[in-house]
Amino acid sequence: MAGPLAGVRVLDLSREVAGAYATKLLADYGADVLKLEAPGGGPLRRFGPFPGDDPHTERSGLFLHLNTNKRSRVLDATDPANAERILALAAEADIVVEDFAPGDPASWGWGWEALSAGRDDLVLLSITPFGQTGPYRRYRGSEITAQGFGGPMHMTGHASLGPLKHAGHFAGYHAGIVSAFAAMLLRLRVEAGGRGDWIDVSLAECQACSRDRRSTALLAASYAGVGGGRGATGLRVAAGVRPCADGYVNIMGAGPRLHALLHLIHREDLLEHPDINAPMTLMPPALAEEVEGAYRAWLDERTKREIIPLAQEHHLPCGALQTTQDLIEDPHFLERGVWEPIDHPEAGRLRYPGRPFV
Repeated sequence: MAGPLAGVRVLDLSREVAGAYATKLLADYGADVLKLEAPGGGPLRRFGPFPGDDPHTERSGLFLHLNTNKRSRVLDATDPANAERILALAAEADIVVEDFAPGDPASWGWGWEALSAGRDDLVLLSITPFGQTGPYRRYRGSEITAQGFGGPMHMTGHASLGPLKHAGHFAGYHAGIVSAFAAMLLRLRVEAGGRGDWIDVSLAECQACSRDRRSTALLAASYAGVGGGRGATGLRVAAGVRPCADGYVNIMGAGPRLHALLHLIHREDLLEHPDINAPMTLMPPALAEEVEGAYRAWLDERTKREIIPLAQEHHLPCGALQTTQDLIEDPHFLERGVWEPIDHPEAGRLRYPGRPFV
């Protein structure tokens, strides 16, 4: 059955996660995506995991996942000698996606002015670390610089150590979702009789604009003069990830939920302490250690599948940290058909994450 984007043509000139994921989303929902790679392949082919832990450019799990349902062709977009071929392919596309440094495509002969010459329906999606304008436009960037510059690393890691990057390609996937959404909005405008345009997506700005409570905390700090940051041991009582008998869980049991958590772990006696309702960061150390110790001891004796329903019975937000094996075997995901087996001539038959919505 044809997907909802059937008939939309996309030329994918991207090399990194954000562009690859944006075009994967378009392809998985029916768009005809043609991916161009330089001879030797793009950088994502060098990322694992690899089947059998045997590195090979045709068996990169990350590359295969990010390029489902795409056609491909070998062509070096950075060679000005190929500009006419790039322009010819772009002329057949509704959406063009690229992630080169600002100004580079124009210097190679296929920038916005050249791509949009003679047509007003083109959607050009450019994804860069810091955007097409501004003093940082030519700065190079990576996953860790996007997370650091954009704000999420302000709160990650332990206070006595350096900030920590989120695992994997957190910023890249986020920017990819934003990019696919922006491209489709503009394409809808074109199909409604409007004009195309050039979309400028910055990884750092995608991070900075989605900082939830951290933005509010920083705003409050500008008035109070006291900033938040990475917490120290003992300050986050009964909050955050904790080990259990067979892995890790996260029960949000701090603050107004602490009473429910103490009932959960059968330590109602602590409710009689005069300071039990103190804010988490102001709780006396001895009491904080007693609560935390009782909580950890209760978790140590139970598995993830035992803990979650018990926490839910006490109306506590909770979740288990799933391993890859847990995810593959999860009965909910299996029933919904999240994992799709796909055969590949080099990598063999692998299970891939399916579309994020159906």
